[in-house]
Amino acid sequence: MSHTTVRPAQPAPTDAPTTQRAPAANAMSRIDPSPKGSRHAYADLWILLLITGWPPLSNSVVQFAGLCGLQDPRLWQIVTHGGVAAAAATFLWLCYLVIGRTPWNRRRPVRRLAIRSTAAITGATHLYTSFPAADDFPLWLVSVLRSATVAWLALEVCRSHGITPARLGICPPGARTPAGRLEAWHIGKGAVVACVMGGGAALVLLWGLRQIPLGLPVMRIPQTEAIGLTSAWDVPTAVLSTVVIEDLVIVAAVTVLATAARRSTREIYAIICCVEIVGHLYMGLPALGYLPYAWYRARLYLQHGRLTPLVAGHAFVDVVAMLAHGLPLVTRLVCGLALAAGYSSCDLLVNRYEARSQPTLSSVQTKAVR
Repeated sequence: MSHTTVRPAQPAPTDAPTTQRAPAANAMSRIDPSPKGSRHAYADLWILLLITGWPPLSNSVVQFAGLCGLQDPRLWQIVTHGGVAAAAATFLWLCYLVIGRTPWNRRRPVRRLAIRSTAAITGATHLYTSFPAADDFPLWLVSVLRSATVAWLALEVCRSHGITPARLGICPPGARTPAGRLEAWHIGKGAVVACVMGGGAALVLLWGLRQIPLGLPVMRIPQTEAIGLTSAWDVPTAVLSTVVIEDLVIVAAVTVLATAARRSTREIYAIICCVEIVGHLYMGLPALGYLPYAWYRARLYLQHGRLTPLVAGHAFVDVVAMLAHGLPLVTRLVCGLALAAGYSSCDLLVNRYEARSQPTLSSVQTKAVR
């Protein structure tokens, strides 16, 4: 009768490579350093912020100066001339990046020519509409053209530093899986919470500071009038330009470019919060209420790296707020209760689906380990 001896398995050395990777601290850990260098990425970050955010940021600062009692027509001239210079820089930079990204290819010359021509036409139209004499264009068309140009430039700047749209958070890998859909729902819900927190805090500050007779710089007109909304038809274009500037540029592009430049997370939070407050200075001191709004949206993007649900949640809140602004108070309350009920129902269904999917995922993981 033969005996078979079984030798115990030798323990693996402590320095042996492992197949499992440690979980990342946040989603931005997948962003590699910029191939052009950290200084180049950091410089592009500020140039992108300056030329794409000049119209809304400068308008907001000048309106705040008016609330403080500084009424000087030369300030609006600076805003206008600066807008033309920013549009010219956008046109040149976009054409330069697109031409550099589309080298000569004998197999696809038509595609190359089409991309370059589209970039040149888009940038030139954006430049033309920035002149004060270009009043023959409809306002909605001007807003759509500017938003498209700004979005394209932001994507091209990120791409030039090795950051593709998927890494930026636009339909990344795994977004269409059940886990990806659940994550998108939670991100969109967080964006809604951030917008409600920021808007609610700003409205409370606005109401409270108006009651204090100290002559503080506080907006005295409706917010829709301050941002230039004249009818409900302006809401879609206003929301489009808002999400492009605030979500794509201020949150996403700033975060990924600062990460590619290897800047600290604290600096990313500081840049986003300061720029968001400056962009809402047309309200006066109540703009400080948007600090939690900016901080929480930056936190959501740093943790998950998903841009599309962040945009969806922000756009949803803005559309509802702008459309309900001109309605009577009772109608607004009824619409708010209906939206809250629908939101709670969707959240309950998603939580039930997530709870039912957890045992399945746990069993699959247990079998994989066995």
